Amino acid sequence: MIAVRITLAGLISASALSCATPREPHYHALNPTEITQNIGQYRGKRVIIKGYLRYGDDARGLWTSQRAYLRARDGDAGRSSSIWNNCITLNAGAQIVARLRTINARRVALAGVVSVEHHQEDEIFSFSCNDVVLEVSAVLDPR
Repeated sequence: MIAVRITLAGLISASALSCATPREPHYHALNPTEITQNIGQYRGKRVIIKGYLRYGDDARGLWTSQRAYLRARDGDAGRSSSIWNNCITLNAGAQIVARLRTINARRVALAGVVSVEHHQEDEIFSFSCNDVVLEVSAVLDPR
């Protein structure tokens, strides 16, 4: 009788575990300003960054916040203004670009490798917000 109870208890425990929904792994997301202000620490590293996405014809960047983006867009910030430290330029392949365009103007989390593309002071890149670049490899749930 005792053996039957143990077996029955084991079956109930096993069935309860099989019904549990798997949890997504937890991650720590940085924001664009943390990356741009500590580029030596993050250059060449795979990171997850959470921010406000602007991806379209006029911009290809991940901003610390919508407010920061609007300040840069509506203000008269020169290239050397500190406002640009709130943004990281995004580079991505065609499949990820298509996804970014569908979630434009939202808070998102992106995974990728950080790099730096130095530009001359007189060079103009219409979609680049910063010399710091995230080579996007994945779009994540922004939780």
